[in-house]
Amino acid sequence: MRWYAANVVLYTKLKRGKQTSFPVWQNVYLIQASTPAAALKKAARLGRANSGDSGGSYTYGNEPARIVFGGVRSVIECDNSAARPRDGTEVSYLELEVRGLQALKRLISDETVQIVYKGRRRP
Repeated sequence: MRWYAANVVLYTKLKRGKQTSFPVWQNVYLIQASTPAAALKKAARLGRANSGDSGGSYTYGNEPARIVFGGVRSVIECDNSAARPRDGTEVSYLELEVRGLQALKRLISDETVQIVYKGRRRP
């Protein structure tokens, strides 16, 4: 068995009315599986299990809404994935690009900045 970091996308969808923006979460799950395909299936099950409307009580901007499972964006095999993850194990990464040193400094400081996400193909 190997260890994988699965990046699962969840988003908020209003139950009625027009929606122009979508709050999005990328949840990273640590998954143990025999293959990347098995990790992908496990990640999808976790994403679906975390979707819903909290028994009808979930709202966004005071409007009834639900959390929707958008999909599994990527499955990344952990560094030294045959061994159990431990302190310092790289479990996931993103490849991004920013324009200029000021944008880089804003990103590092966790400020709002425009980025280019360099996507990877799923297994």
